[in-house]
Amino acid sequence: MTRAVDDYPRWIRELLRQLQLRTLFLLYGNIHDMLPYPSDPSGKEAWKVGSLREALFHALTTLQQPSYDVVAAYDFVDGLRFADWHQSEQRMASLFEEAAQQQRKASTTTDSRVHGEGSQPLGLCDHLDRFRRVLANPSRLVSIVVDHASQLASSRDHLNAEERANFVKMLKASRESQRIRKGEGEDKVSLLYNNLILICEKITDIPTWLYLNNPFARCIEIEKPSSTDRRRHFGTYSRQFDGGEILLASAKKDAQLLQRTTDAFVDFTEGMTNRDLIGLRNLSRNEGLPLVELGGEKARIRVKELVEEFKYGTRESKWDGIENKLATAEDFLKARVKGQDYAIQATLDVLIRASLGLSGAEHSSPSKPRGVLFFAGPTGVGKTELAKALAEHIFGTEDALTRFDMSEYGHDHSDQRLLGAPPGYVGYEEGGQLTDKLKKDPFRILLFDEIDKAHRAIFDKFLQILEDGRLTDGRGETVYFSECIIVFTSNQGVYEYDPGTGRRVPVMDPTSDGYDYAQVRERVLKAIERFFKVQLERPELLNRFGNNIVVFGFIQPHVMDQILDKMLDNVKRQVEERREVKLAVSPAVREFLLSRCRGNVEQGGRGVGNLVQTALLNPLSRVLFQRREQIQKGSSITVTRVLESSSSASVPFEVEVQIEAS
Repeated sequence: MTRAVDDYPRWIRELLRQLQLRTLFLLYGNIHDMLPYPSDPSGKEAWKVGSLREALFHALTTLQQPSYDVVAAYDFVDGLRFADWHQSEQRMASLFEEAAQQQRKASTTTDSRVHGEGSQPLGLCDHLDRFRRVLANPSRLVSIVVDHASQLASSRDHLNAEERANFVKMLKASRESQRIRKGEGEDKVSLLYNNLILICEKITDIPTWLYLNNPFARCIEIEKPSSTDRRRHFGTYSRQFDGGEILLASAKKDAQLLQRTTDAFVDFTEGMTNRDLIGLRNLSRNEGLPLVELGGEKARIRVKELVEEFKYGTRESKWDGIENKLATAEDFLKARVKGQDYAIQATLDVLIRASLGLSGAEHSSPSKPRGVLFFAGPTGVGKTELAKALAEHIFGTEDALTRFDMSEYGHDHSDQRLLGAPPGYVGYEEGGQLTDKLKKDPFRILLFDEIDKAHRAIFDKFLQILEDGRLTDGRGETVYFSECIIVFTSNQGVYEYDPGTGRRVPVMDPTSDGYDYAQVRERVLKAIERFFKVQLERPELLNRFGNNIVVFGFIQPHVMDQILDKMLDNVKRQVEERREVKLAVSPAVREFLLSRCRGNVEQGGRGVGNLVQTALLNPLSRVLFQRREQIQKGSSITVTRVLESSSSASVPFEVEVQIEAS
């Protein structure tokens, strides 16, 4: 082999290297893509692009020197096919039959797929018997490819008798395959094995006993195009993009422009398949989307817009112009979330990076999410409210927030609810709750509430999202997270179990003089670290959060005043909007509610809301209903007093009101 082998795709290099060592290969991964391969062993001619079967045929009959005498591919739909090589397909079929006849128990059955129509095609079981004999022949170098091997078993772990027999025959064929001498002269002789190659979507589709601890077997992953592959693709096909000829012509004067455009193409196409890259070329040409916009003092590189049009069907990003909103972001967020100035400032730092497109810049990866936040702290202190406020401020509506309560995803196969069930399973038609949302609108905030309650399998998906910025759903479609802000929440380290009461209690009394936010923050960070490293055993996921863990403090008593007043204003506004009645609350009522709130600080803002609903809104609603004839539109109502009933009463609170007609 020449030095050009170093430029071959990794899977081809690995296959050619192992031909003298192995007899059974399992190719898996990106098997349905169009794959590039060099035209000739010297690597001087242009590259070709074809299916995996075409690339295999070419590798074994042209790139491998000395080449294989017979290369055949079988699937249970089309039967047996032979490589279209410099020998005719009929000649290769004859060599195949000749190899079979060399064995003592050679079959005399004719394959209708090769020698004519009309006879009954052989089944898989019969073919495998023939494959064993052919691979065991001592003179002809043979490679047999079994395509769609994932479909040969209904369940990898529950094989029926026929399926088990088929895989056992493959195992025996790998052990019986002969080593053939090829070439003339001592310095040109090669010893290569006859081999069987299985093509499967996932390695887990094949029974593990076929390849584990099998010294004859080798698993080789077909990967998506690497950065080198994508760079070569751009260099080969840049003329086929809209404006490609102009770009290449201008590069003669400005070589850096072509280099920057190439680098942008490589960066923004990370994770794409070769099919996707071909689609980009077609989209650019058909829609008139150039890679570079010339004119003015400086050319504008538009690769990002082209890729976003391909991924999301839109050329305009909702992030464009977001910088103008940052001037008022701090005031807006503080108006929504009280007493969490540190958390808001830390969140703004992530928001600024996201708006500038610099999230993940230290990793040189544009495919990562726009921003990642981990909100940790007590319940009811504003974690969810801050996420809602972000959605409204960035995208103009709280509907841009999608919340997932991870306590509902704590069981086996919960990840299928997020991504969609695979084909053949219940719920496949429904799609995934997460992936379907992103397909409809990728510009949103994703909130994963109480992440520590999710099933362990879901953390694998989180790792892929944070690392690659994409997932493949149950239908095999890729969804991208590069336009999202992702927020995780947890209250790890905030509460501890009280054996005396059997309840969770705060680790620190927020009303005491000794309350220290710094101590709470340190305790929470240590608890989160312990959860991911020790309990979950996934330190790599913790590393993906980096310094984006934002710890919320307990609501302080003086902040309760602000939260209560905000909620009372909301009640007044809704009563006026929906009943056209003006509502007022007396200072005595406010003081009663406030004293109750301060006695339940550990429940935070959620506790304030629950109290306002129970002690004010519920009894007020009864008054509005019972006295609806008296209360006309335009009337004014003042709540003067809250009355607490006995513990045994069915109605815990009543209110006294004054009504003034309009």
